[in-house]
Amino acid sequence: MKHTSAFEAAERAEETEQAEEKYIRKYIEKTSATEFTCSICLTVFRNVTKNNLSFLKEHLKIEHPHLSHIPAQKTVSQQNNSLNLTSFMETRRADDNLDSDEEYVPRKLPNKALQSMKKLTSPVWHFMVRTGIEETSCRLCNKKLVFCHRSTSNMLRHIRQCHLKELKAFENEEADSMVDPNPVNVSLPNKTDVHNHKDNAPIAPVLAIESKKQTSMDDVKQLDELICNMIVSNLCPSSLFDDSNFKRLVKILNPKYFVPNKESIDNALSTLHKRQQRLLEVEVNETPGLAISVNIWKYQGREIYMTVTAHFVSTTWEPRSAVLKTVLLDPLFDLTACIAEQLVQILNDWNINVEEKVQCIVSNAEEYISTAVATLNKPCFQCIGETLNHLVRRTLESSNDIMYVAQRVRDVARYFFYTTEASDQLLSFQNQNGKAPLKLMQDTASNWMSTFKMLKSYLELHDSLGVALQFVNRQDMLLSLAEQELLTQCVQVLEPFYLAAEDMIADGYTALSKSIPVFEILNQMTSNIFKVCPTMNASVFAMAKELNQQVSQKLNSIKDRANLVPCTATLLDPRFKHIIQKDPDIHSCAADNVQQILEALDDHENDKETSGKDSAQAEKSTSSMLWSIFDETIKKTADKNVPNDLQRYTEERLLTRHENPFLWWKDREPLYLKLCMIAKKYLCIPATAVPANQIFSEEEKIRISRRNFLDESHLDSILFLSSFKAVP
Repeated sequence: MKHTSAFEAAERAEETEQAEEKYIRKYIEKTSATEFTCSICLTVFRNVTKNNLSFLKEHLKIEHPHLSHIPAQKTVSQQNNSLNLTSFMETRRADDNLDSDEEYVPRKLPNKALQSMKKLTSPVWHFMVRTGIEETSCRLCNKKLVFCHRSTSNMLRHIRQCHLKELKAFENEEADSMVDPNPVNVSLPNKTDVHNHKDNAPIAPVLAIESKKQTSMDDVKQLDELICNMIVSNLCPSSLFDDSNFKRLVKILNPKYFVPNKESIDNALSTLHKRQQRLLEVEVNETPGLAISVNIWKYQGREIYMTVTAHFVSTTWEPRSAVLKTVLLDPLFDLTACIAEQLVQILNDWNINVEEKVQCIVSNAEEYISTAVATLNKPCFQCIGETLNHLVRRTLESSNDIMYVAQRVRDVARYFFYTTEASDQLLSFQNQNGKAPLKLMQDTASNWMSTFKMLKSYLELHDSLGVALQFVNRQDMLLSLAEQELLTQCVQVLEPFYLAAEDMIADGYTALSKSIPVFEILNQMTSNIFKVCPTMNASVFAMAKELNQQVSQKLNSIKDRANLVPCTATLLDPRFKHIIQKDPDIHSCAADNVQQILEALDDHENDKETSGKDSAQAEKSTSSMLWSIFDETIKKTADKNVPNDLQRYTEERLLTRHENPFLWWKDREPLYLKLCMIAKKYLCIPATAVPANQIFSEEEKIRISRRNFLDESHLDSILFLSSFKAVP
């Protein structure tokens, strides 16, 4: 008897434990192995095991006391009978309530009548939101309805009676969406588009309801490619997607999609790389000529890498720039020899004929690359963006007086940034005087453009800064009149260079045809500064003189007759050809260069025609003697047409600076068929080895520095794909 009582007690304890666990699972959903979510208040419980479920029950008792507790003495049949009767009565009361204007207040049901929280997939939930275990609310009119036994009939009847127009619109939208296999989230229509019976009633919060459609293979493939796009556009390491927080975010956004692991991402990147490489090979083979830019950079401050980029004009006259390869330079060998060897290998791998297609090579490290490309017998240019950046920064830093004043302005900027009282006074004074609120900008010491913007903002805010500093008793920080005058003159000298850099940033890869006009303008403006400011400060005068000399020297090197590539590119640019025409000697040399290329094209075509003749032409030699004089006349006329094409081009109207020269050539390709081929070869040449924002913009420098966190095995693929706007 004793053993029987112990057995019954153990059995009752086990039944009670099972009942408690079943009771908990009705209101708390298991979302992962150790994570639970309350279906009523959406509270998340983590690190939960089977042995510590008691605090989940305590949560229900404390936070949701209105819930029924476990019945102690009812049998299963009694509970089922009670459930059926109560649910039936509650449903009848709810249906009757639809015809009245009164809001129905649901009666608390026994514990067994409360259904477990499962996913709500009925279209009714587009218009209804669940506000409790047995209560729902209309999203459109906020009417409270009962929800028992997972029955949606009363809610559907309410929608048909009160919101028929919105229901039909939703059904039409669902019919259209069936064509699209992508799973979508259903959201509530805009408040302005919904007929609301209670104008003053607020619309209930919108909850995204999952579509019943499963995630197809096409959707998975599309999501995988979006992840690859995120990697290549932001230079993200693939380890980011192993992060648990990122996976949790994706799980919330699309519960049916699983983030691929590192190996899958690597395979996807490799597939995209190969696919894009095949497309690029076709374009490279079709172009008549291209330019190569070489960027030498350090990976994590140790290994030296070389990124080779091709620049060309497509068959549709669109300028293209694409990375060909990123390779590690072996430090054990001579760097110059290593660059030459790798460069030749890369061009051979892409089947690029150096002699016929490559026009020139641009690099950010001329001291290495100029010697390396000597074996290729091609002209080499140093990146003018790097030249301009180093020129201004070095000249600015060489002036102690200017750097002293800049440091004082930097101290003022930092004071206003960290002192709330001073910044509030500055803002208040500007508002009182009806001025647009401005802030004193801070600079980055290594970036002269940010220093220029800081100095200019100080001059604009000088009066307001004086009032604010006087209010906080820091008048000693304000610049003197002499220092302010020095600052004004310094800004006048640097402004042309700042505008030139901004223009280059807007272009991305600045065309080589634009280099001569840019340095012509800088040379002219730095020369005129002495006339504008006759009583210039000695330090500013020395800086302006140094800048003028450096610009003039660079301009002469670009216009050197020994290398006619920049002059020829400028002549073939319909926006800037007049600049070359102003210098008769340079114009004559560039025109002769173009004419020689045209004649070479004619000779090449004549050779093809000659090789195509067969024995049938030999049989007609007797009759051809009759037409020999005519044929000779035609040949001479064709020879005279060569310079006429160039002459007609030079007489065409000039394009404005904002017009697109590539579209101009595309429209006139039937008129200048051979000249267009030459224009494609020269207009594709860049003046910078990298996009200009990587040289002048601190934000872009930060972005590009992320490549130091990439795995070395992925550098080539990611940098190759990132050179395109988006992965197709």
